[in-house]
Amino acid sequence: MFRKRHAAVAAALAVTLVSAGCSASQERQLQQRGVAARRQGDYTFVPRYTEPRKNRDRPAEQLLRENGVLEELSEYGTSLLKLPKNIPVLGQSCGQVNLSWDADGQRIVMCYEMVTFLAQMFEAADKKLDKPQGVTPKPEQYEKQVIGALNGMFFHEMGHGVIDIYDLPSTGREEDAVDQLAAVILIADGDTGQDYLRDMAAAFALLGGVEEVSIPADARYSDEHSLSEQRFYNLLCYQYGAHPEKYSDLVPEPLPKERAEQCPEEYDKAASAWSRLLQPHLKG
Repeated sequence: MFRKRHAAVAAALAVTLVSAGCSASQERQLQQRGVAARRQGDYTFVPRYTEPRKNRDRPAEQLLRENGVLEELSEYGTSLLKLPKNIPVLGQSCGQVNLSWDADGQRIVMCYEMVTFLAQMFEAADKKLDKPQGVTPKPEQYEKQVIGALNGMFFHEMGHGVIDIYDLPSTGREEDAVDQLAAVILIADGDTGQDYLRDMAAAFALLGGVEEVSIPADARYSDEHSLSEQRFYNLLCYQYGAHPEKYSDLVPEPLPKERAEQCPEEYDKAASAWSRLLQPHLKG
């Protein structure tokens, strides 16, 4: 279900990003040069699973291992970026629900607790009659939806990583900027990545309901992240903006028509901005 996106997808993403700021002739040259991703340098994302600390974390570890999640994400990131060093991608028990860029350790950490939390959240949503708009989980889809949401969250954290290791500028909220990068990457990945983007958006729609009853309002509004409900709409906006005809079903529900009209420009601006930032660091 999950393994082996082709390296050509990474090359297509490089073209998508870089061509966002290029002329038509330059874009054609990039497309010719980017038929397949080529490794440049010896540094990679390095996947590693650690032994779960508690038995309750073992199903999450098993899901990641059996689907090659860390391996696939590491391979994809390596095929995309010229890395200045090896970057570990760790699956581990953390004692909390999290998936993060560890700036001190220069690594991405995917907590088993996050995998479990997402699975439980999608399952619980299926049992509710009042599901958020755009969220329709089914039992046989839980695993796929968890993997899809983890894809988006991984690329979000990879965004923090590239800002850190390449010392990139970030105007506005960094959290919003790296959500945009995750969306651009998944959209460039074709149907599979675009399905994963919907899963990521659905996770935020559900998370918003959890946070509303578990986190005080002042803590939600003052957090460095946008509200989860806002992230849901933003991600759908980027998806619609990239392919309005393909995703016309998103309008007017769950994506309001007034917002949808702005989405092509929003997506183009996000892709163009990340193009300029990442161009020197992209392979292909």
